[in-house]
Amino acid sequence: MSENISGTKAAHNIVDLKGKAVIFDMDGTLVDNTPFHYRAWVDLFKKHNLPHLERETYLAEISGVPIANTVSKYFGNDRDKAFITALVEEKQHLYQLAFKPHLKPVPGLISFLANLKKAGLKIALATSSSIDDVDFIFDGIPMRQYFDELVTGNMVSQPKPSPQIFLKAAELLKASPDDCICI
Repeated sequence: MSENISGTKAAHNIVDLKGKAVIFDMDGTLVDNTPFHYRAWVDLFKKHNLPHLERETYLAEISGVPIANTVSKYFGNDRDKAFITALVEEKQHLYQLAFKPHLKPVPGLISFLANLKKAGLKIALATSSSIDDVDFIFDGIPMRQYFDELVTGNMVSQPKPSPQIFLKAAELLKASPDDCICI
């Protein structure tokens, strides 16, 4: 994302959102990490002798889906839990190793979050990622204090594109879904 989000029309009209809540996704929204997730999947596929993962396939079938679901789909549903857990950890290690030197918020994010809080808005994170991945991002970018609630993939039974994760965030914020803006 090259546009500075603090300069958007929404940032200048936060007053109009009084009493509302904002729910953020994480990957590709707070941080531009999609290329690093893709690279980690490509490397994992290659290491385990699976066909090359095309970017289009990644974006359509893997991005935003819980890692364990993807591992089961591509590496075999019949695998035991220990195997799936090991592959999830391996993928995350590859991703974090590659992304750590590049870990930074999208331009304007911190001031945007600060302005939302200053305006009295409630803010939640709703991500299919694990709490470990959220911690990795928040440990590298001090922004946890802006979020009133965190909802991760293991807190819901239906992954995206189901709206369940966003509805859970609204519930935790004690906000009507109609009063929430998802970014």
